[in-house]
Amino acid sequence: MSASNPAPKRKRGDDSPSERSLNKEEGTLERVAPDGDIIFVLSGGADKVQVQSSVMKSASPVFSAMLAGHFREGQMLQDAMASGQPVEISLPGDDFEPFKLICIAIHRQANATQYCPSEELLMRVLQITDKYNLFDAVFLSMEFWARKYLPNLSLNHFLLMVICHQINSQDLFQLFSRSLVLNHKGSFMSLAAENEQHVCDSVPRGLVYKLACALEEMRATMMLRIIKFINAEMMSRFNNSLFDKEIPSDIIPYYRLLKGVLDSYSRNPGLHSVGNDYSIGDLISQIMKIEVSFPTEHPYAPNNPSAFPVYMALLRRLRGLNDNFVGLCLDCLEVDKVDFDCKGIHK
Repeated sequence: MSASNPAPKRKRGDDSPSERSLNKEEGTLERVAPDGDIIFVLSGGADKVQVQSSVMKSASPVFSAMLAGHFREGQMLQDAMASGQPVEISLPGDDFEPFKLICIAIHRQANATQYCPSEELLMRVLQITDKYNLFDAVFLSMEFWARKYLPNLSLNHFLLMVICHQINSQDLFQLFSRSLVLNHKGSFMSLAAENEQHVCDSVPRGLVYKLACALEEMRATMMLRIIKFINAEMMSRFNNSLFDKEIPSDIIPYYRLLKGVLDSYSRNPGLHSVGNDYSIGDLISQIMKIEVSFPTEHPYAPNNPSAFPVYMALLRRLRGLNDNFVGLCLDCLEVDKVDFDCKGIHK
């Protein structure tokens, strides 16, 4: 996946990226604002972005101060305005790609939808956003870019969750954390350790492990509720019997299959396999497959559905558990609280 290549949807001659980008031997000039009065020099002088100073100042209090007359950059801008030529201002510590995306987002937000930045590039965008206090200006674009990756479970949802936490996007933070609790097959602490090196400096130290602990707690709570459903809705209706002969014959196959979910082993993953290359989603799918696993010699007859109501009760509970779980809540985490039943609505 290309980090920031826009989809070729617009014609040349309008405001498409192909019309605004000028490739030179020494680098690239991205004309975000073709008539802009500032050209920011990035990446050690190799690449440049042309922008409008008024837009940058309204989007960022940092740029507003920098480009005022009290600082050297502001004096340079005033001198250049008198000559009618754009001024070049060097930002040697900033990378071209994320800075370009930010400038596109704050000058022409609709154009930002043409881009598809990777998770790693979004993290670099976050770094610059934090540096220049641009959160309000790029919030919608950041949300749009992150949301596009929600259906793809092969992407780094943990990194995207961290980004959504930092931009204070409650909705997306919940969705990515929910996806991780239901679909991640391994340890969340290991996942945090793997991603620690990819997190930018603006992310508080230790946040990835705090989030990992919260995800582990959420997953453990969901597993406990599944156990409770099985025990309350299933086992209590099997007459509390210890011997198969005391259980109605048409329930025996179901009882054995359900028992297999609880008593997992290497060739039969189940409840105790969650977190070991096995997810909550895998577990729920395994339980739901029990419905079609009965031997043909024990079909459910409409007049004798001894086990069917029991099974349907479990399915209703599982579906309700899945549907009602919305993920982690930003406000709860702010006070070091993890509430499985929180819907993210605080008055």
